[in-house]
Amino acid sequence: MKKILVDGFALSENNLVGVSNYTWQIIKQIANTDSKLSMDVAFLPPFNKEIEKAIKDLQTQGKLKLSPLSGKFLWTQVGLASKTFLKFPSVLFSTRHTLPIISNPFTKMVLTVHDVGFEKYHSKENVEKNKKSLKRALRVADKIIAVSEYTKSRLVEVLKVDPEKIVVIHEGVDFKRYNDAKNDLKKIREVKSKYNLKNYILHVGTIQPRKNLKTQFAAFAKFNLEASQLEDIDFVVAGSNGWNFEDILAEPEVLNIKDKVKFVGRVSDEDLPYLTAGAKLLSFVSLEEGFGLPMLNAFAAGVAVVTSNNSALKEIGQDVAVLVSPGNIDQVSDAYRTVYFNEILQLDLSDKGIKKAMLFGWDKAAEKTIQLLESL
Repeated sequence: MKKILVDGFALSENNLVGVSNYTWQIIKQIANTDSKLSMDVAFLPPFNKEIEKAIKDLQTQGKLKLSPLSGKFLWTQVGLASKTFLKFPSVLFSTRHTLPIISNPFTKMVLTVHDVGFEKYHSKENVEKNKKSLKRALRVADKIIAVSEYTKSRLVEVLKVDPEKIVVIHEGVDFKRYNDAKNDLKKIREVKSKYNLKNYILHVGTIQPRKNLKTQFAAFAKFNLEASQLEDIDFVVAGSNGWNFEDILAEPEVLNIKDKVKFVGRVSDEDLPYLTAGAKLLSFVSLEEGFGLPMLNAFAAGVAVVTSNNSALKEIGQDVAVLVSPGNIDQVSDAYRTVYFNEILQLDLSDKGIKKAMLFGWDKAAEKTIQLLESL
């Protein structure tokens, strides 16, 4: 058995989104295969409450080992580094843009990079800090997993990474859960009632500038001037506050649509498939994305998507979603109008989206990850 030390730091985060969700899904899928990998997951206690029982059950079943590590601020450079000498793993697999600079020379390093959006959308201080950290990790990595062709291209163009070091392995979607949700009309009604919703456009994601919510609010305000005469429609934002979110939260009042924009916070994994399936459309018009999982979730749930004609969103959404320029309010508003009141188009996009989502299972992502890890 090949010993794999997994950086499970993200599994202690309060919200299981983004990197933490990716980390958990890949660990869970690998653990439940008959691969020749022996996983040891280093983690910072306590686990996220949503996965604590499940991951400990995997340990009890002998499908992985769990190694608690303390010292949050020295986690990578001391904690993980020391584990490579004490545990002598064949591979250290990090899912979160960082690797120890000094480690066991016999341990291969694999790094997953989700995006390099920090280069544009964070403060200058954070850009330099994140760029420096990622550059160090990229330099010591033996192989790099990019979650999209777009992320690979940005690594090569912006950070000058040798393309031969990069393997593209798309993230996955929990297809069955989201696809089943669209047929459970009773549960959809219950979730709608829980959040006091009826007809709505949905956006899923952390509230931060890169999500381009101000443009989407302005487009919705324009769309709603006409649409409100036909139907009472809300714009629902499902996601926790990220950074520089204050102006975003205040924007609906500026646009005089405060009562039509519903900030429902982070939605539980149990409710999100039904909230997604109950939407008339998903608005995911980001300035840039390294992948775009909410879009794939919507595809699986048979929900039409309006998204950006750039980055990984174009890569994943081409010919399946309605693509718009993320800076063009009129174009976004027109897309809402075109999709929302056109049932034939909705059905066409639903059918195409479901077929597309079937290509992106977490089992497929794990299978390709296993192949990479076993090859080192």
